[in-house]
Amino acid sequence: SEADAPRPSRGRGAFLAALGLVACVVVIFSGVVFRGESLVFTNNYNPLDYRHVAEAYGPNFFPAPVWMERNLLAFANFHDPGATWWQWEPAGEFLRKGFRKGEWPLWDPYVAAGAPALANPTATAFFPPYVLLLLAGNTVLLKNAYFLALLLVAGFCTERFLRGHGLAPVASLFGALAFMFCGGIVQT
Repeated sequence: SEADAPRPSRGRGAFLAALGLVACVVVIFSGVVFRGESLVFTNNYNPLDYRHVAEAYGPNFFPAPVWMERNLLAFANFHDPGATWWQWEPAGEFLRKGFRKGEWPLWDPYVAAGAPALANPTATAFFPPYVLLLLAGNTVLLKNAYFLALLLVAGFCTERFLRGHGLAPVASLFGALAFMFCGGIVQT
């Protein structure tokens, strides 16, 4: 009978779930994992220098003719990129430099004429994993790893939550996948 069948241990079930989630992320984001593509909205697009030159983007960028030959824009335009270009990424650099100097990021000079950082409804400066990202260098590679890690942690916690509430392993895995792949990162 089914009741007599051996069940995998809790640790093994968690390991298999994590392995399944990692496999799905690697397959779905294979361009990011294997081919150097990016989830970063701007891929550190320089809105102050619109020329596509190595001085603005580093040595491994794709020049404009490569994009034009493929009938593509030089940046993703799925969402309004202005918030990322003009607020989030400059604020990240400001915070990174402030943390390195030992200054608390309590005032954000990039919003209007300046504003308290806590007045921002998305106060990422106080999210510990984001602080670690900033302290580690805030590079495009690190941001991609950060985004994928957030997806994996969200999926794994969702799977464990669903398993803890009595759902079958496959149902929990699909619930985690639905949660992981329904947000803004996937839309990018």
